[in-house]
Amino acid sequence: MDPSRLAGSEQRPGPSHIPPQAQAQAHAGAGVSGGAGGYGWNPYTEQSAYHPQSSPLPRWAGSNFDIQKLTDLYQQQLAELNAAHSLLLEDQEKLAGLLAPYITPDGRVIAPPDESVLFLKQGLDLRLLEFEEDCRRIQQTERRLQRKIEESTLNYESMVVEAQGFAESKLLQQVKDQQKIIQLQQRELDELRFQRDVYADETKRLRQLCRYGDWVMDGVGAGYRSPKGSPRGPAGGQTLHSMSARVQPKSGWMTNIRFPNRDGGSGGPGQSRGQQ
Repeated sequence: MDPSRLAGSEQRPGPSHIPPQAQAQAHAGAGVSGGAGGYGWNPYTEQSAYHPQSSPLPRWAGSNFDIQKLTDLYQQQLAELNAAHSLLLEDQEKLAGLLAPYITPDGRVIAPPDESVLFLKQGLDLRLLEFEEDCRRIQQTERRLQRKIEESTLNYESMVVEAQGFAESKLLQQVKDQQKIIQLQQRELDELRFQRDVYADETKRLRQLCRYGDWVMDGVGAGYRSPKGSPRGPAGGQTLHSMSARVQPKSGWMTNIRFPNRDGGSGGPGQSRGQQ
């Protein structure tokens, strides 16, 4: 057994810690910390490296991302562990075949085995230790994945409650804003109605002013007024145009002018002048 090899296997992470997607990104140059590309999987911290200046992901998105990475890591470690277990079984069968001539059926050693067989046995023992280390590592990954899932579940419930409270407060604020908007619109509508009534009264006053040509001090039209009396009669009496009876002339010459053939054809002053 080589202690330095065991120490190295415990301290440095093997390739089983890096998912294939992260390996592809690393080969493509996307996982370089100083570059402009994305930040891939960190095999030492076993989590993704986020850029400090990039926009932070929501809690549920970051949690889902970490769970997906841990799931990929667990599946890869499990596949490698199954492959190593199959190889160990085959090597153990080969070693048992090589040790058969040196051991009795009841387990007693007949003769010391060959050095090549002993070297193969030592290598198989080291591989068994590495297999046990891989088993402990995958158990740690499984516990971390289980803990992350439980934390995500608890955080999800808290986030749901928080989102519900935020949604309720947001809806309440929107309702209050709508009420304020409705009140302002109602006030504007009342002002428009008042202006409409004022304009209607002003229009009525102007119409009366244009119709009758007179107004009183308060701005309301005075209405139709009866005409003044004629100089021929008392105030408020009938005028010449409104009288139904004929006007009787008081002098004779007026009658002669208007009716020259009446009373034997006597003429007026013009006729007397012609006769003279």
